[in-house]
Amino acid sequence: MKKFIYNILLLLVTVVALASCEKEEENFRVTPQTQIVFDDNIDKITASYRSTGNVVLKIAAPGATSVRVTSTYTGGSVVLGNLPVTDGFVTLSVPATSVRASGTLVGSYSFRVDATLPDGSIETRFFTAAITA
Repeated sequence: MKKFIYNILLLLVTVVALASCEKEEENFRVTPQTQIVFDDNIDKITASYRSTGNVVLKIAAPGATSVRVTSTYTGGSVVLGNLPVTDGFVTLSVPATSVRASGTLVGSYSFRVDATLPDGSIETRFFTAAITA
């Protein structure tokens, strides 16, 4: 009988100890703080540009203060611009020849678009630019 009371008392103490533990609130951010949209089309993630023309990309980033666009390719990367956002939009317009520091221009380039928000956090989206002859 003593052992039974001891086990019940031990169980009760364990339950009280576990019940007093504070559970941390889990922080699951499912949606981004801002939507980065290219050329007014949420589904657009790629476009083709001529090597003799300009890469013109309208970027919507509501709530962002600035947008930084970096072109990455095999062997390097080039910052195409760090642009201030006005009324939720910014337009990147650079010669196609500026997406690569040196080497063959024709090919695919991944643009990393970083939108800086007022609280200092950064939202990122990628865009693929195909440069043709």
